[in-house]
Amino acid sequence: MQIVPVAHSSYQIQFTSAAGEAVVGWKGAELPTLGEAVDVELEIDDAPDWSEIEVVDAEPGLHRTPDAVVRGRVVAVDEDGVLTLSIAGATVLLETRGQAPDGLIGTVIQFDAARISAYPTGI
Repeated sequence: MQIVPVAHSSYQIQFTSAAGEAVVGWKGAELPTLGEAVDVELEIDDAPDWSEIEVVDAEPGLHRTPDAVVRGRVVAVDEDGVLTLSIAGATVLLETRGQAPDGLIGTVIQFDAARISAYPTGI
């Protein structure tokens, strides 16, 4: 996912992107240059429980609140609880807790994420 950092402190960055905006933990060796696009992989640090995930009628994206609100189109859910989402053309994999409901492929789901990390891909 391409992001544009707009602010940072320590190893936290605030960014904008085609998916929206969020504040994330930066996992690169050096902080990115503000205003310059950088390609990253996002990691949701805390596995959401399916009781905290809802199906919504909205476009996938990231929305900043006190935490981040993550909306993604479900691509796959495997038997181990790994969820594959598509968010603004980027693929995000995350672990979930609990039993996933049936019939989610192609739907947009939403959940709060208190901690998200961004890893630069070097692309």
